[in-house]
Amino acid sequence: MKIKKFLPENKGLAIFSLLSSITLWVIASLDTEHKATLKMDIEVKPPKGMMVLNYQPKVADVFVKTRGREFLNLFFKKKKIVIPIRAEEAGIKEIKLSSDYIKPEIKGEINIISPLRVVVTLSKKSSRRVRLYPDIRGKWKEENKTVGGIEYPDSVEIEGPEQEIKLINVVYTDPVLLDTLKDTVFRIRVIPPDSGFKIKPREVKITLHLETETEKTIKGVPVEIINGGEGVKVEPASADITVAGPVSLLKRLSIKDIKVRIDVDDKTQGKYTLPAEITLPEGVKFIKCEPSEFTVIIE
Repeated sequence: MKIKKFLPENKGLAIFSLLSSITLWVIASLDTEHKATLKMDIEVKPPKGMMVLNYQPKVADVFVKTRGREFLNLFFKKKKIVIPIRAEEAGIKEIKLSSDYIKPEIKGEINIISPLRVVVTLSKKSSRRVRLYPDIRGKWKEENKTVGGIEYPDSVEIEGPEQEIKLINVVYTDPVLLDTLKDTVFRIRVIPPDSGFKIKPREVKITLHLETETEKTIKGVPVEIINGGEGVKVEPASADITVAGPVSLLKRLSIKDIKVRIDVDDKTQGKYTLPAEITLPEGVKFIKCEPSEFTVIIE
């Protein structure tokens, strides 16, 4: 026996019958009462001038008993528990949950299963300006060119918890990798100190001023002995320091800007051959020191 003999010859009638059955089932479902336990996100709205530092828990189990049409809306319209805080003082608040906090409103029997209370930590909102430092890394990729200066806002405004904001004096940008840049003018994000803080503006403009890089030798820089007494001698008493950097910066560089030091704090009486520690201004790179080592005599 062939299967097609069981199928109705009028396919249109078969489809109509199927659609009618589905329609009748939907209508019946809309008049039927349904029960379910749903998980709803909890959202806390602080009063003006205040901010929420933390609240627990962030999800609630809610029992719902309602008719079909309203029950279907639970899945098509996302429901959540929205708690408006009316307290004007900072501190820890305990809020008792009720179905009145569910938005949008649900018609039917609604019961909060868990939690019955939400613990909220509030703080006064404050703002202040703090210093900004761009996180510049690497070396400019163009040969014989270097970054002679960086132009950027010296401060930005941060907004956050009153007690914590007093401890913040500086914020940084995302890292800027010089060897990957194509332009000398760009915008970069400022990193908030923490998730509870906001930055204004969120991005800042940075301009790099390129200059030709050159070398310069500063002769006769005196060698300074650290933690030594009158009986300590160093030979030679001065050094020639070769450095590199932007032309404009090296033009202003002089002997007083460079420190050549030898620390003899842990040395006893005797004769030593020691290297020196070289300290240079920001933006100036060390190339070499002549001589590279010094004779130190401790009597």
